[in-house]
Amino acid sequence: MKLFLIGLSFFVTALALAQTQVTGGVQITGYIPEEYSIRVAASPTATNLAIQRGESNTKIASVVESSNSATGYSVRLSTRNGGYLVNNQNPSQAIPYQISYDGLPFVQPSTSETVVKRVPHLNDPIVYESQMRIAFQGNPSAPVGSYSDTIFLQISAP
Repeated sequence: MKLFLIGLSFFVTALALAQTQVTGGVQITGYIPEEYSIRVAASPTATNLAIQRGESNTKIASVVESSNSATGYSVRLSTRNGGYLVNNQNPSQAIPYQISYDGLPFVQPSTSETVVKRVPHLNDPIVYESQMRIAFQGNPSAPVGSYSDTIFLQISAP
């Protein structure tokens, strides 16, 4: 009888252990951050502008914009000299100029950031090339010297 009880106890314990279930899991996730980038490649004409003759719709740079944000992006432009080509030897001598970005109308830039392109939304990530062009009236009697300005571009959420 003792053997029977020991056997029965063993059988009940084994049956109880067989019905115990152990479960586990792991949560998996991924994340893609919003990305914005801008790359500017100056054209050879950007450093060889015809100050005395002037320029009309002259390409000065190709700008590659990249974004993966569904809410789109904005490109802002500003310049060091507020839209003036300044004579480096005689800063009082300056020639105003205008910029066209991505085929939009020409505008005179300023030292403050101005939105020159707004993309309201994106269905897919984008890499897009925009052209930047310059126009200004020449000054046949401009004093000798190098005339320059620096254009800054920024890409960000709209």
